[in-house]
Amino acid sequence: MTLRPLLLALAAPLALAACGEPAEPDPAADTPPASTPGAPASASASQSGAPTGSLSAGSKASTASPAGDAAMGTVDSNPPGDACGASKVAPFVAQQATAAVRARLEAEVGHDRIRWVGPDTVVTMDFRSDRLNVMLDSNDVITGGKCQ
Repeated sequence: MTLRPLLLALAAPLALAACGEPAEPDPAADTPPASTPGAPASASASQSGAPTGSLSAGSKASTASPAGDAAMGTVDSNPPGDACGASKVAPFVAQQATAAVRARLEAEVGHDRIRWVGPDTVVTMDFRSDRLNVMLDSNDVITGGKCQ
């Protein structure tokens, strides 16, 4: 019978520890080792003693800029933080969203990732920074736009 109080005394701290706040994750644990496939090239180059700017055999330097690649026809003319082109909706505000206006707006923003959102439109809540939501009033008049 003396074994039962001893087991309870040992189990109580374990049970209470499970109720505590979780430990903060170790930021170093998120960094994959250099030998792991998919590890950043800079990590393996710095550990191998190679100069930081050098490329390993078979790798190519990336010349693409964050603004896009002009040779590929994907130059992004939107201001930073405006990946969907919401700033280009302003000239269309207060216009009826006719088929012609919608086509002009699509040409102006340069893509077709546009949702036309009226007051009773049901939309998903997933966030996509490259998708333009054009807000419409109950008369199908454009009231604004935002990346979402």
